[in-house]
Amino acid sequence: MSLLDKERVCQILKQVPTFAGLYEEEYRALAEACGVETYQPGSVIFHEGEPGNKLYLLLVGAVTIGTERTGVIATLKPLDLFGEVAMVEPTNRLATAEAAAKTTVLTLTSNALEELQVVEPRAAFLVMRNIANALAAKLTNTNDRIAPSRSSEI
Repeated sequence: MSLLDKERVCQILKQVPTFAGLYEEEYRALAEACGVETYQPGSVIFHEGEPGNKLYLLLVGAVTIGTERTGVIATLKPLDLFGEVAMVEPTNRLATAEAAAKTTVLTLTSNALEELQVVEPRAAFLVMRNIANALAAKLTNTNDRIAPSRSSEI
């Protein structure tokens, strides 16, 4: 973790709901498990359809998320998390993530989370539970946007 010191990473992680509820030593272990990557504008972070094995936390810059079919569906800002489906189920990426500006991300691979489970099982459980909660909230939000309004049926 040469670009950021571990204490700074811990402070960042504490600001993100996915990593809420950990003890100090768990934050330190999680920070140790994270990596840092930097992308230039226009660089693809991952492609739709390719295998995924890590999640990303946007630290600096902006990232667009899009699909072949729909184009850009979201523009992410610092402290937004993306790619988290790969932590729950080994599957191909559902969209493409591209740096819209010079971008720095914190990364956590599924292997690193599995290793964290050995040394800090409570932390790994909380992170996975929080990821599942965040994905459920996104699914509910998507369903609310695409489902016809029920109030118009009354």
